[in-house]
Amino acid sequence: MTFKQKYLYIARLFWDQRFFIIFYIALLLLSALLCALYALPMQLCRDLTRLTWLPVIVLVLYRVYQEHKQIKQCQSYLSGVSPDIYHAHNMVENSYIDVIHQFKDKSDTTRNDAYQSIREHQDYLMTWSHAIKTPLTALKIQADSQMLLSNHAVRQQVLLIERQLELLLNYERLSDFNHDLEFGWFDLKRIVNDVVQRYATFFIAKNISVNVKIASVQILTDEKWLTFVLDQIIFNAIKYSKNDSEITISWQVKTLKVIDTGVGIAAADLPRIFESGFTGHNGRQYKKATGMGLYMARKVSGYLQQNISITSIEHEGTIAAIQFSTQHIR
Repeated sequence: MTFKQKYLYIARLFWDQRFFIIFYIALLLLSALLCALYALPMQLCRDLTRLTWLPVIVLVLYRVYQEHKQIKQCQSYLSGVSPDIYHAHNMVENSYIDVIHQFKDKSDTTRNDAYQSIREHQDYLMTWSHAIKTPLTALKIQADSQMLLSNHAVRQQVLLIERQLELLLNYERLSDFNHDLEFGWFDLKRIVNDVVQRYATFFIAKNISVNVKIASVQILTDEKWLTFVLDQIIFNAIKYSKNDSEITISWQVKTLKVIDTGVGIAAADLPRIFESGFTGHNGRQYKKATGMGLYMARKVSGYLQQNISITSIEHEGTIAAIQFSTQHIR
């Protein structure tokens, strides 16, 4: 702090005492007026002034010192020093301290939440970068082999790359999700068939047959985001299904079910499959999971007012179910 700043700081502290000083001067003037009205000796006023000016100055200096001390304590508090060093002198100061503590607690909570969000975001970006390297590496190996590349093989790797990019973009959109919703009535069977058609090359590669059993039903939803949810579920069914198996997609009592007879999910993993970043035994074994697909699918389903659930028996298969509200079906 420069000399000028110190001077202005001290001057401001004394300026804050102006009302107290004005009150003292007013009392002296009032005493002089009373002496004049009642014909009392003016010596009384002079004695009163002589006896009180020094205690008043001491009191003003003490008040200035106390305010300076409080300012320093507040500055220490803001710089991270424990707030316990500040001691209230009255109920008003105690109320201010309580308010400051409340704001600090809220600030700490907000900061911790933001830090946690940033860490999760960074972790996901790291996971995503590794996930997208897998199909890129596969394409590079195929290109370096100097052999004629299979159309199905190339298409699979390109679809995997597209899927990871879509996951990343949709993960970013979730932070402002409500502005990206457009509800309308859509044919559920058409949406399902579009997702199945997108992954046709994966069905062919593993010789998986798909059985779509959906009657004519209209769903009130956001088509893009329902497609995203179905994409996660159907792709997982393909990824964890055995070769030469079957996937059934059916409509039963307000519920869309995706049933596979694949590797299933371990009982210990089931309670955590919708957690952010959780891959479980299957994800670690197949090394192609980011642990974000089902997490994002459940989050989106909540925005769409749908309920997604998964039941599974290890080595026997998995049933993923999306339940729709009655008012969203016709």
